[in-house]
Amino acid sequence: MSTDRDERLFGDPLFQLNLVLWALQPLGDDAPTHAPLAKAGYAAHSLARPLSPGPKLQETLRQLTGSPHGPAPDVIAEPMTELPWLLIECKRTGFSPASSTARQAVKIIAIREPFLEAYGTPTGHGDVAALFLTRDLLLDEFAQTLSELMDSVTPITQPCTVAIAAIKRMTGGVGICLFEPTSTCHVSMGFQKLSELLGPECLVLVCEPDDDPRVFYFIPYDPSIEYDSTTVSSREEAKQDLLLRAATAAITLIGPARVPGRIAINTEDLLVKATLNMSPFWNAAEVKKLCDLVGQYLQRAISGSISPPPAVEKNGSQILVTLRTEKQRDAVLDVLSQPLGIPLTILETAAAQTEFTFPD
Repeated sequence: MSTDRDERLFGDPLFQLNLVLWALQPLGDDAPTHAPLAKAGYAAHSLARPLSPGPKLQETLRQLTGSPHGPAPDVIAEPMTELPWLLIECKRTGFSPASSTARQAVKIIAIREPFLEAYGTPTGHGDVAALFLTRDLLLDEFAQTLSELMDSVTPITQPCTVAIAAIKRMTGGVGICLFEPTSTCHVSMGFQKLSELLGPECLVLVCEPDDDPRVFYFIPYDPSIEYDSTTVSSREEAKQDLLLRAATAAITLIGPARVPGRIAINTEDLLVKATLNMSPFWNAAEVKKLCDLVGQYLQRAISGSISPPPAVEKNGSQILVTLRTEKQRDAVLDVLSQPLGIPLTILETAAAQTEFTFPD
């Protein structure tokens, strides 16, 4: 039984995104997570990357939504066997058929044919399924809206299979529960297809009924999310969590470096470590923003670490640091190890959860 606290957490976009990633990424036998999508034969393909609709579908999308641009699903899961591709979209609120959110949903539903032409499956066959992940309270509303949207797409182009799922408490912890509408509609057919492949319920996070189910986030901060009173963490807390991880990765490079000497720190490499190898799958525009954010923080922190400060310059994605003395290096290591104002509870949680074996 979900509580009000659960409803807030399960509707949090960052939690929803990370839940999908936990479902796709095995973390080892000792981790309090299952990876039902990985066990079914899926792997992470991309995060929030725009899909190209091709000339033919551009006109269709313009007709359906007023825009020729393709969608950017939150997560695309690639089948390793003869399964449908999964285009996963996380939603914290409902939407009407006339809303801007509905236009994104229509684009995902209508992308099937050009998507298969571009990606296909390992043997050249297959299908595409769109899975909309939301809160339990919104399932009926989603089923009605998505069925209406599919009615508008079907006469024009063959749509994706569409299914809806909720994040819910279940036996053993928290997971994804596919929704079966009470009346026959497009969404009920999607339920039948995906439940045959995945089962109606997929346990993802192992925890006790009253426990906070969160474990170490793959993506601690997503600049595209609208952080407000409904999100569990503020934008500043999430951003600082990412910067602390990047700073920790930088420390591993600066600590053993020869002094005097010059160190090249690649912010893209730091972001890979800070996101547990997920940033290469991410939308390039978002990665660029985050690399710039990490670079700005490192420049500011290192330049203010000691007087006289080490020489710091930025060259593309690299931060070049010239350390002349051991004292300078110690000062840099000290400032990068500071908690950046993150509440102690967040740091303690992160520290307690870094004992897991994460993917290389």
